[in-house]
Amino acid sequence: MSFDDNEDILWSLLNKEARFIKNNIENDWLDLLDANKREQEYQSFIENHAGFFFYESYQDVLVISKLKLGADFVTDFVICTNDASNGLRYELIELEKPSSLLYTKRGNPTASFTHSVQQILNWKRWIISNLDTARKLFPTQRYNAGLLQNFEYTIIIGRRYDEKDYLYNELRNSYAHDLGINIRSYDSLTDDIRKSYFMDNAPLFDEHNLKLLNEFANPFFKPYNDATWRTIVQSKNLNVTHMLDRNVELFVNKREYNQLKQSEFLDYLSKKAK
Repeated sequence: MSFDDNEDILWSLLNKEARFIKNNIENDWLDLLDANKREQEYQSFIENHAGFFFYESYQDVLVISKLKLGADFVTDFVICTNDASNGLRYELIELEKPSSLLYTKRGNPTASFTHSVQQILNWKRWIISNLDTARKLFPTQRYNAGLLQNFEYTIIIGRRYDEKDYLYNELRNSYAHDLGINIRSYDSLTDDIRKSYFMDNAPLFDEHNLKLLNEFANPFFKPYNDATWRTIVQSKNLNVTHMLDRNVELFVNKREYNQLKQSEFLDYLSKKAK
């Protein structure tokens, strides 16, 4: 079975019969979390399994890796989610290591946490100071009074603390509120893998060829890199309203996939069909 076949690929089987593939990804992820590797190894793992970490129940999400903001700043990930007629919403993500702590025993921010916060603040300042460039890099209808209204900022750092550690939770939540950012642990990404749910066709609102919707629902996609995303947003035919619906063919044509895991799933389907 291949993408050239007329029959839709049943991605929904990953939820039940072929769940072992998702379970294997989760187990490899858990082993990596316990291994205390370099940050880049976690970045690479997430890139290779982006559709299992970053998804929506309707599978209407795009992921970008290592998007450059000018010459000085680079995001680890950007998650683009559907915002109907407004276009897309953007979540800029900064990764620290799973072994990094947020606070010292005295309750002061650690160097790694401070670094990640500074990165977020740099991104915010860059966007505000380079609004014309940002408009081109992050197409959307939601601009108002010279400020971007549809951005979120997230730091993923450390492991999950005991819920009984009230001091830690209070410090984290207070810091996140004051800065207007999200702070997540790597264990929350494990939760995302476990909660991921896949459909056979992306249920976009505009009328599309069902084969195209089936391809867009493929969960084995990799993020767009910086160069590919720039070719997308520079496309003359890009429609910035209902961006997923009206540009789905462009997004599918620019995608790359985790060929190893995808082949594992397609092999399973071939054996099942015999």
